[in-house]
Amino acid sequence: MSYQCRLMDKECDGCGDCQDITAFCPNCGETNYEVMYVINNNWVGCDQCVKRIYFPF
Repeated sequence: MSYQCRLMDKECDGCGDCQDITAFCPNCGETNYEVMYVINNNWVGCDQCVKRIYFPF
């Protein structure tokens, strides 16, 4: 059994046309990201341009 296409009356072929277009990162302009970094409800970057540094405590 397969999934029904969300846009047309056919079987889903995985084209991706039903997916939303991702927004451009305000820092680097990337659209292929998995994580958005937000500070005080302001989007500051994505996982492609923000570097995480963990401090030892």
